[in-house]
Amino acid sequence: FDSIALAPRLGVPMLCLIAGDDELIPPAHAERLYDAWKGPKRKLVLAGAPHGDPDSAPGFWSAIRRFVSG
Repeated sequence: FDSIALAPRLGVPMLCLIAGDDELIPPAHAERLYDAWKGPKRKLVLAGAPHGDPDSAPGFWSAIRRFVSG
């Protein structure tokens, strides 16, 4: 589906966690989605994180805890 086309209509909060060394989906794609998002948003670029293992990057879980707790 076309996420970029949908993003300007979505008003729900988004936490955008970007794997900085993603070899499958370029980080620039996530940046474009973040920029297009209508609702409240937070972004964290996980430096050095690959596509399949972003949760091992420092800050991953703490960002999720902060986002979920408001």
